[in-house]
Parts: sequence; structure tokens; C-alpha cells
Amino acid sequence: MTKTMEDQIEGANSESLPAEYVRNLAFQLSICYHLGFGTARSDIKSMKLLQKSGRSQEYSDNALNQIEMSTEVMSVGNLYGSLAESGLVLPIRFFHHYVENGILETALSIIIREINDLENALSVESSLILILEAQLGTIYREQGKWTMAENIYSDIIKKSKRMNGINTQSAINSMMTLSSIHLLQGRWNEAAELAIQGLDTMKRTLGTAHLSTIAGLAQVASILSSQGEWKKAAKMLEEAKNTITKMLGPEHPDSLAAKGNLAVVYSNLGRLKEAEILECQVMETSKRVLGERHPYTLTSIMNLASTYRSQGLSEAAEELELKARKLHEIVFGTDHPATLACVNNLAFTYRIQARWEEAEKLELWVIDASKRLLGEKHPSKLAFMADLATIYRDQGRLTEAKELELEVLQARKEVLGENHPHTLMSMANLVVTYQKQSQWQPAEHLGLQVFQASKRLLGELHPSTLTAMDSLASTYRGQGELRKSEDIAFTVVKATTEVQGLEHPETLSSMANLASTYRDQGKWKEAEHLERQVLKIRTQVLGDEHPLTLNIMASLSLTLGHLGKFSEAEKLSLFVLNTAKGKLGDENALTLVGMASLAATYRDQGKLLTEAEKMEEHVMKTRIKLLGESHRQVVDSMGNLALTYQTQSKWKDAELLLLRATDISSKELGEEHLATLTCKAALASNYRRLGSYEKAEDMFCHTIQTLTRLLGAEHPKTLAAMINLGATYRNLHAWEDVEELSLRTTEMANRICGPDHSNTLASMSNLALAYKNTGRLDDAVMLLLELIDRSKRTLGPEHQETVTHMCNLASTYRSQRRYDEAEALQFNAKEISERTRGNKHEDTIICSNNLAWIWRGQGRNKEALDLLAESVELFNTSLGGDHPYTISVTKVLQHWSEEDGG
Repeated sequence: MTKTMEDQIEGANSESLPAEYVRNLAFQLSICYHLGFGTARSDIKSMKLLQKSGRSQEYSDNALNQIEMSTEVMSVGNLYGSLAESGLVLPIRFFHHYVENGILETALSIIIREINDLENALSVESSLILILEAQLGTIYREQGKWTMAENIYSDIIKKSKRMNGINTQSAINSMMTLSSIHLLQGRWNEAAELAIQGLDTMKRTLGTAHLSTIAGLAQVASILSSQGEWKKAAKMLEEAKNTITKMLGPEHPDSLAAKGNLAVVYSNLGRLKEAEILECQVMETSKRVLGERHPYTLTSIMNLASTYRSQGLSEAAEELELKARKLHEIVFGTDHPATLACVNNLAFTYRIQARWEEAEKLELWVIDASKRLLGEKHPSKLAFMADLATIYRDQGRLTEAKELELEVLQARKEVLGENHPHTLMSMANLVVTYQKQSQWQPAEHLGLQVFQASKRLLGELHPSTLTAMDSLASTYRGQGELRKSEDIAFTVVKATTEVQGLEHPETLSSMANLASTYRDQGKWKEAEHLERQVLKIRTQVLGDEHPLTLNIMASLSLTLGHLGKFSEAEKLSLFVLNTAKGKLGDENALTLVGMASLAATYRDQGKLLTEAEKMEEHVMKTRIKLLGESHRQVVDSMGNLALTYQTQSKWKDAELLLLRATDISSKELGEEHLATLTCKAALASNYRRLGSYEKAEDMFCHTIQTLTRLLGAEHPKTLAAMINLGATYRNLHAWEDVEELSLRTTEMANRICGPDHSNTLASMSNLALAYKNTGRLDDAVMLLLELIDRSKRTLGPEHQETVTHMCNLASTYRSQRRYDEAEALQFNAKEISERTRGNKHEDTIICSNNLAWIWRGQGRNKEALDLLAESVELFNTSLGGDHPYTISVTKVLQHWSEEDGG
């Protein structure tokens, strides 16, 4: 202990420590040499150090008298505490000093030896022995040896009570330290019980305005924060800040620390602007009063950087963290736990910025250094490993992420126990990776374990429990159990709103998750309502340029596209793209999301398709550059670009791209990964549009078998593939098969997805056409009228699906010889398609072809022939002469020409 103090005094010329701090340290060491505490007695050294401290002999004598008269266990600590109240003395972090100088094991052996020597020379319950035992317990705590630390402090408390009673400051201090150990162990209820007991005793014996009482208040608030009781914690810390500021003044280090603690809680409450204001005040005041290199100042810099990151100001966060890293290395050295934590924060910022290589490089260095300094299984090292696994996951390196997460989980079970919150966090991280890998069964199994353990250990309304529930809802959504997913997600939204408040980030995140479930169910209006709520609150709290705000804008844009609200969808997508591009750069992940969203809006409207294609190509190529061709986001980008090709009837281009995407996904993610099966289903649909009906049928049947085995027959993905198979049977004119399959899928879709879901409407459309082509025209008309009504209501009157149903009804009217009704409906459909998709789009050409048939039925043969000839020409251009549509319409044109004598 004295060696540590001597080293800091001798190193004072490095200017890394404030001069007043060194003088106070010299006075402490002077007392130690006079008493012979922790070192051999030396009056000569004591006098020299007293002179260096700037204190008088009278001041020293008074302090010594206090020590000699006191029977308090931590009497020396009380002297130190009185010096600390002046704001000029900092606690000596013995553990960090020992680690930094590579003498930890030596120091431990010396402390243990001193304890044994004092026990032999003095009473076993001597105050000096308990001081050394407290130091030993603190070192064990820092090492992550929490059970050993717990045992030591439990013993100290018992001895303190026997020596001086429960109400002594030493017993209370030990109780508060043991409480902090329980907090690290994840035993939050026990931690709270001890801390509250200690706080009540301090209020009773010292008064509410005593510094120790205020420190106890802050510790209880810290425990409440861990329990997710942010509002209660904020109220307590506001009280502590106001009291200590009034006592010591706004610039005292303890006042600044109180402000900093309050700012952290504000940040966790989502009150980011208030947190920023407080942290800026703390940082600037600390710089001016204590100096830029003071540890309090460094902490304030890191806290402000964290708030900037939460506000989406990653560049400002990075600037502060780079500065903090440099200062940490000057003050503490490169190989110091505080420096490692600083570098880890910088790696987190790089990860947010998608600077994967830099983030990974820093994280690997931190892990290696922590292993060397703290040990293979120290909790801090395991936390750094978990952060590295997240970096791997974000890059799509899912196998590496899973292997690392399994390693961390096993180590945390051994070191911390199966019920520790950090162990549960490891399990939750692994669940996310399973979800990314579409391994839904292990995700569900592990997710249920996390939820049940969190509920049992932390409580039903703890934020970690609610997060586990939200993750479970996502797993059920992935499995296609949409009703179950909706029920759980709704419960989470209700609970987080009650516990955290409507504006809390976790509440908004849960609302966005519920909106995703609504989208998968085809409940577009419900999704829109929730997403608008989230967007409004995030805009108010975070601003309209925050990444989270832009993310929900992009989601809302896609929802609006499904509702046919293309103008607003386009406006939102443009804002996301331009804002992200301007603030974050061309290659930022959010910029690419905005670009993909805008391209999808153009594609859904059938306009600016060349521009949409260019944007999709840019997104795909940029993601390949940043993430590698094997990343899931790249495969998704290929699928989106293929859709844009298909919208332009570029079926061959779409086929080549989907073959490439399927091959990549099969090799990197596996033949049975959901992304691979999605690619195969899209490829089968493309073959159908190319007229390769048998090939499409075979691929759909194989995909359906695999999806049924992996996800079940009633999963939305399985159901969608079955409906597309029904459409393929339509092309093959296998109307009995169409009817049989469509009756089954319509019942399932209504039950599973709801009456207005796209799967339900598509299945009903297949069934209506089966009725029409088997002569059940009245049944077909009734079904198609219902379809048009639902489609107009949910998607809008000009949505392409609505137009398709109008065309099918017009065709059915024609079969019933209701030509006037058929013409009016078909002409309206053609006009909408021309306006929204262009006169050369395949769907518009089909409208023209259908109208020609109606005119033919009306006896308007010349107009019908001219319109059909125009359709043949356009089909040849868009689909090619060998496409079944082109071949079929060409044969009809020849037949009509012959009939008309042309």
C-alpha cells in the first residue's frame, strides 16, 4: 500500500496528477510512516513527507490525536474521508496500480502476509487488520473473484459489529461494499436490501445531509438502475445532486460526480438532451477545476461520448473517444483496465459506423490485453469477447459469432453462475444469432429459457425480462406463429409503456417490433398507425435526422407502399436517403436502406424503373464491397434487384441474378436456410413468368416440402409458396388442382394471416379463376367482387393487385356476355395501369389484350384486331417471341385475321 503511494508521489513530475493531489498523498504517507502502518516506522521519512505535503506539525499532531482516540475500525479511513471532503484527494486504485506494474500477485502475497503478521502481533479483531482485509477484499472484487470478496467483507461486517456495533461508520461502509459485490454478482435484491439498510442507518446516525449518506443514496440509486427502476433512481440522484451541490458548491468533485451519475440515468431514460447538457457542464467544469487529465474529467468525456452515440452523433462521439484514449494512455498507461474500457467504447462507435475492420482490430487488441492483465476468464475480458461476437454478427459472420458466443456463455456459467444477468445476456445474444441463421427451434428453446430465468430472477416487469419477451415474439414471427407473436409483442408494448413511459427507447423499439408482426400478417393499417406513433415520438425526442428516426421512416415508407400511398412513401424514402447520405456518407448502411426503400417505392408504382434499377445495383455492389458477397444483406439486395428486373419484364436478367443469389446463399448459409429457400421460391416464380411452367412446378414442390419440414405447413412462407404453386397450376390449366389447393390455402390464409393479408387475397384470386374456368361463373364473380373490395380497402384503388382483380372480374363478365360491364371495368383498369406503370408494362399489355377480347365479343372486330396486333408487338418486345403469352396471343391474332379475311 505504501509502495503504491510512494510511486505516485515520485512520479508526480510527469504532470499526470494534480499537484494538490500529490500533497495530500504525501500527508497520508507521512501518517503511515509515523504509525508504522503498512511499513516500518520512520520519523525521518514522516517529517520529509509532512514538509512535502505543505501541512504544519500542529495539523499532523491533531490528525494523530484523532486516530489514537478513535476506536472506529476505519479510523484512518475517516481521516482520509475528511480530506476527501475537501475535494483534493482521490481514492487510490490499488488493484489498477498493481496490474499496471505487473505486481498483482506479489502485492497479494504481501497483504496476506501482513494480515497474518498483525494477527500474530495484535488482536485478531484489530482495526488495522480489518483495513488490510478490506483492501484484500477490494482487490478480489476487481479481479472478478466475487465469492472470495463476499466472504471477506461478510467477515469484516461481523467483526465490526462485535467491536463497535452495527451503527458505526466502518460497519456501514463494509455493508455498502458488500452490497456493491452482490450487485456485481447479479444478486440485486440482496444488494438493495443491504444498501437500503446501510442508508437508513446513515440517515439516522449521520443525518440526511452528510456526505456518506448522500453517497449511500447514490449507491441505492445505482442498484435501482440495475433493476430497471430508472425513474426512482433519477428521483434519488436528483435529490443527491441538489443536496451535495448546496453543501459543497457546484464545482466540487463530488458535486460533479453527482451530476454525472444523474446524466447516465437520464440517458437510460431516453432523456438524451438533458443528459447531454449535464455531461457538457461536468466535462467543462472538470477540465477547468481539476484539469484535463484528472480521472473525473476522463470519465465525463467518456459519458458525453456515449450520449452523443445514443443521439446518433457518432462522429462527435468518435472525436471525444479518440481524445479520451490519448489521455488515458498518458495518465494510466496503455495496459490499464481503464484504458481498455476506453478503447472498447471506441470500437463500439466504429461498429455503429460500420467500420468493421477497425472495430474488430481494436476489440481483438482489448481482448488480448485484458487476458494478459486480468486473466483468461475475467468478467471484463468475457464482456469484450461478447462485443467482438456482435461485430462478427453484424458483418454476417454468423458461424464465428455463434462459436464465440458459445465460448463466452460457457465461461460465464463457470465464473458467474447460470443465473447471473451477464450469463442470461450471453444466452440472449446467442438467440439473436440463431434468429439470423433461421435456426428457429434452438432460438425458441433458448429464448424461453432466458425469459423464464429473467422473470424468476429479475421480475416480470424488469427491462431484461421484457427484452427477452420481445425477442421471443420475433422468434415466433420468424416461425410463422404470427398470432402468438402479436400477443407477446402487444404485452411487451403495454408493459414497457407502463414501466418506462411512452417515450422510452425500449418502448418505441417494442412498438416497432409489433408493427413488423402486423406487416407480416398483412395488417398494414395497424402497422402504419404504430409506425407513425414511433416516428412522431422519435422525431420529437431525437430529431428527424437521428438514425433510429430514419430507420422507422424507411419502415413506414414500405408499409405505405403496400397501402398504395406511394406519394408519401416516396417522400419519406427520399428524406431518409438524402439525410443519411448527407450526414453519414454514400456507403453508410442507413443510406443504403434509404436507397433500397426509394427503389422499392418506384418499383411498386411502376415508374422510374431504370432509376430504381440503378439504385438497386448500387446498393448491391456497395454491400458486396463492405460486407462481402456472402452476407445476408447482399443476398436480399440481389432479390430486390431481381424484383426490379421482373417489374420491367427482364425475366432473363432476373433469372441470372436469382441463380447467383441462390448459389451464394446455399454455400454460405446452407441449402435449408430461409434466405436460400426464399431465393428458390423467387426463382420458381421467375420461371413461371418465363413460361417454364413444369420447371417452376418442380421447384415450388421441392421448396414447399423443405419449408413444411422446417417451419410447418402453416408458416406464411410455406403458404406463399403453395399459393404460387396454385398460380403455376393455373398456367398449366390444371383447374381441378388449382381449386383443390386454393380451397385449402384460402382457409389457412384467412385463419393464419387474416382476411386482408396478401397471401389471403392471392389465394382467393386463384380460387376465383378456378371457378371461372370450370364454369362456376357466379361463384367467381362473387369472390372477385369481394377481392376488389378488400384490395381497395387495404391497398388502395390504384394498387396493382386491385387492378389485377379488376381485370379478372372483367374477364369473368365477358364469359357471362356482360360486355358493357366488362368493357367499363377493363377500360378503367387499363387506364390505371397506363398511368401508374406505363403503356409498355406487361400488366398494361395484358389489360389491352383483355379489352380486345371484350371488343371482339361486342362485334367491334376491327378495333379488337388492331388492339390485339399492338399487344402482340409489345409482348414480343417485352417478353420475347418464345414466351407462352406471346405465342398464345400471336396465334389468336392469326386466327382473328383469318376469320376476318385479313
